[in-house]
Amino acid sequence: MESEVKIGEIVAYLLQPGRAMDEGVDAFEAMDSIDGSASECVEALLDPEADHWQASVEEMYSHDIPGLDVLYIDRIELEPARRGKGIGAQVVRSLIATFGSSCGLVACKPFALQYLNWESPDNEPTRKAPGFEAKRLADFGKVEAFWPKLGFRKLPKSNVYTLAPQLREQSLPDAEKGRVRIN
Repeated sequence: MESEVKIGEIVAYLLQPGRAMDEGVDAFEAMDSIDGSASECVEALLDPEADHWQASVEEMYSHDIPGLDVLYIDRIELEPARRGKGIGAQVVRSLIATFGSSCGLVACKPFALQYLNWESPDNEPTRKAPGFEAKRLADFGKVEAFWPKLGFRKLPKSNVYTLAPQLREQSLPDAEKGRVRIN
C-alpha cells in the first residue's frame, strides 16, 4: 500500500467571463465573490464595459488571444523541504497543460504567502524590526522572479503576470531580446 505525502498545495480558478455574460451574470461580481485577488486580476485583464481584453493585454499579445477564459493561479505553496527542487514549476506546467490549454490566458498575481497578514496590528513589532523591509522585498522579488522563468509576462501598470498558452512562442517586452519557448 502506497502512502500519500502532502508536499504542498495549489489553488487555481477557471474564470469564464464569456459564459458568465452569456448567462446574464456580471463577470466582475462573480470573480469578486471568489476572491479579492481574482477580482483584481480580472479587472487588469478584461474591459468591464465590453466582452474583450483590456487594451494593455491586446497590445502585449498583438491582438492574438483566443477566447476570454482565464486560468487564474491564486497560490502555490510547497512544504519547506520541497522548495527549490523544480516541483513548483513542474506543477504549474501540468496545471496549464490540464486546465489552461483552452484558455485565452493563464494569470497570477505573485505574492509571498508568509506576508498574508503582515499588516495586522499583531505583526507591528515584526514590521518594525531592523531588516524586515529588506527581507520582505527580497522575498517578493524571489516570488516575482519565478513566473518569467515559466514564460509569464508582467502586464504593464499591474501586478498581474500572464501567459497565453495557445501561443507557443511569445515575444518578450521591448527591454528584453529574443523569444520565450513554452514547453
